[in-house]
Parts: sequence; structure tokens; C-alpha cells
Amino acid sequence: MASPGGRDAEELAKELAALGQLVSGIGHEINNPNQFILGNIRILQQAFEGILPILDEYYAAHPDLTIARLKYDFFREHIMTLVNDMAHGSERIKGIVEGLNRFSRRDEGLLSDAVDVNTLLDTAIRLVNNQLHKTADIELDLAADRPSITGNAHKIEQVVVNLLINAGQAIPEGRRGFIQVSTRGEDGKVVIEVKDNGKGISEQTMKRIFEPFFTTRQGGGGTGLGLAIAYRIIEEHGGAISVSSKLDAGTTFRIELPIKPPAAQRPAPAA
Repeated sequence: MASPGGRDAEELAKELAALGQLVSGIGHEINNPNQFILGNIRILQQAFEGILPILDEYYAAHPDLTIARLKYDFFREHIMTLVNDMAHGSERIKGIVEGLNRFSRRDEGLLSDAVDVNTLLDTAIRLVNNQLHKTADIELDLAADRPSITGNAHKIEQVVVNLLINAGQAIPEGRRGFIQVSTRGEDGKVVIEVKDNGKGISEQTMKRIFEPFFTTRQGGGGTGLGLAIAYRIIEEHGGAISVSSKLDAGTTFRIELPIKPPAAQRPAPAA
């Protein structure tokens, strides 16, 4: 399987191993204080729910009440928004750290599930339907012979969910998008394609799209780990993931999975 950017696979593996150790340590150092912050914010949320009615009653008798140099009516209107924003930010940090951990730790679980690919795609689409139906229509073109493989159903589903979310985010504002998900058998493999008619990806971006921490959504919530993790998962299954795109026309992600996983990941035969 070709490595991202055309680099030697062994070189990339060494870089990913070193990077995995680094981000694992960083994630641990970030997660510890963030757990403390998140726990305290939850206590503050509960405390304000009990305190505000008491302050409301006091304010009715003392209309000149101020808190933190703010008039009480202004404070009352905005305080819960501030606290909830703090909680949301802390949860966001938690999600980023979890993404770092997933990237840095290769799952030791056997690739031993009997995976019905069509059923898996149905499940993945249900998971993201609430998010996608607002911007795009989804069409399924699934092989009638119900292709199946041996692998890790949860991890493959994670890849598909990530591709579907990316497809939805690629639809420009102001127009209805279209996402097609298809499966078929091909040369002893199962092929999954996720195609959209979004804004497309430049040739320069496609060269780096599977690199860890590379994202085109700086400041928009992107961590640059989703496709790097997807690449690793498909690689673990002995498969390949590739992308083709044209600006202003759309993007297609193609996954090729062998019927059986690499020999080293298959379950040991029964005695």
C-alpha cells in the first residue's frame, strides 16, 4: 500500500511510532488537568441551578444588585451561557485528547469479526443521518450479493462515519448536496466508495490529506486526525484507501478491503 505523499512505508511507520509516543504523553498531560476542570464546571452548573432562583428572589427586593461589577439582570442573562461554554470547551479538549490516544495506540484487538459490509454501512449512515440530512441527500448503491469480510466491524464503521461526516462538511452553504455510498466485489476484494458533489479538494491538499494533524478546517474544529486514523485502520486490515477529487465538482474516497485480514491478525485455529 502506498504511503501518504508517496513516502517509503517503513520510513512512515517509524515516524508514526515516534509521533505516537509523543502525542500519547502530551495527551496524558493535557487530560489530567482538563478532567479536574470539567468536574468542577459540572459542580458549578449544578450550583447555579440552585443559587439563581434565590438570587432572583433577592433581586426582586433589591433592584440595585450587582455581581462581579455587573448589573444583576445582565449577569442573570449571560452567566449560564458562560458556564456552559466553558463546559463545551472542556468537552472539546477531552475529544481532542481521545483522538490523540486513538491515533497513538494501535488497537490490539483481533480482526476476527464476520463483517457484513452492507449492514455496517446502514448502521454508519443511521449514526450520522441527523447531521447529514440537513445538507445532503444520501443514495445507497449496495451490491446485491451482500459482500462480507473478516475484520474489525467497529473500526471499519469508524472509518465510514468519518468519511460521511467529511462529505457532509464538503457541501457548500446555500445548496443541497448529494452523497452516494456504494459497495461491490472486485478481484477478491470488497470496495466501498463514498462520493459527494461538494467543493472538492485541490491537488496539493490531496497529497497531504492522510498526514497526521493536517486539516483544512483550522479554527473550525478539525484536528487533522480523522483521515490519519482511517488510513491506519485500513492498513491494519491489509487494504487501501485512496481519494480522487475535482474542485467544484466533488470528491470520492475509495476503500479496498481483502476478504481476509493479514495472516498475523487472524484468530488462531482451534486446537
